[in-house]
Amino acid sequence: WRFVCYTLLWSYGFVVTVNKPWFWNTTNCYTDYSRQGVDNDIWWYCTISAGFYWSLLLTQFFDVKRKDFWMMFTHHVFTIGLLEFSLMASLTRIGSLVLVLHDTADGPLE
Repeated sequence: WRFVCYTLLWSYGFVVTVNKPWFWNTTNCYTDYSRQGVDNDIWWYCTISAGFYWSLLLTQFFDVKRKDFWMMFTHHVFTIGLLEFSLMASLTRIGSLVLVLHDTADGPLE
């Protein structure tokens, strides 16, 4: 189920970000920085991703204990923190690019 979720989440993120001007030219991530709005599709991508990482963080305690339990716990906490920070600091453009880039590896690794 995690593989399916990772794949769907990455697919949605790629479809949402590939048509944005900052996908191909990252200097556009900071254009008009202080007055950037959050597009609805980017907001949904970040919110769904944050919800998914919250679910991974909480269900980790009921899943089979693995050697990397605390490493993954820390990873999920930092991922949620970075997602929330990008939303609060109006850095959703660069945050969405980082999320898509990192989500690329999650499906195959699962």
